[in-house]
Amino acid sequence: IDSTNRRAAVLGREGLAGPVLVTAEHQSAGRGRQGRVWESPAHRNFYGSFVLCPKVAQAELAPITLVAALAVSDAIAGIGLSDAAIKWPNDVLLGGRKVAGILTELDSSANGEFCVVVGIGVNLNLQEADFPPELRSKAGSLAWHGGRSVDRSDFVESLTQAFLDRVHAFEQRGFAGLRADYEQRHVLQGEVVRVDGGEGYTGRVLGVDDAGALLLATA
Repeated sequence: IDSTNRRAAVLGREGLAGPVLVTAEHQSAGRGRQGRVWESPAHRNFYGSFVLCPKVAQAELAPITLVAALAVSDAIAGIGLSDAAIKWPNDVLLGGRKVAGILTELDSSANGEFCVVVGIGVNLNLQEADFPPELRSKAGSLAWHGGRSVDRSDFVESLTQAFLDRVHAFEQRGFAGLRADYEQRHVLQGEVVRVDGGEGYTGRVLGVDDAGALLLATA
């Protein structure tokens, strides 16, 4: 199909409250954050979008993309790779290379309520030669990192369970209840980073707050 996010959004507008997972073998118009293209070679990776109407206020929904990143790292651990890390807000890394991206979009359902589409792409079975040279130091895959191929059905099962568990915890306790888990896996924790925008500024990462925003010490 063109995009799992687009297909999931249509289902939400038609009144499907979810949670439902839409997956594809290949996307002809896969999308990443900030309008980037998400390359989607067929039969190699995971491309999927969850559609759900979470039991939280819309104003409290911002951390859902961080919740999804936690679920992806859980799923990676669930198939035997325990060293996944998260780079704020939602890039999932193995060995310092990005293996997963997340695109979250708000939409409205047929009855006027809001629904959320959480698109997730995970590089499962790509090898070093599958990446262009300019990306080999930045991008990776589970198979490349782990030295063995990944059963895609096993990964879908692991991710679905992890996502439902994390969303349920988010609905019950808010992101505050997941914050410690996120910070434990946050690769930027304690690092000095440069934040662009306006004049820009530099600070040491203290963690994230209960809304998922990055906390910096700039003094």
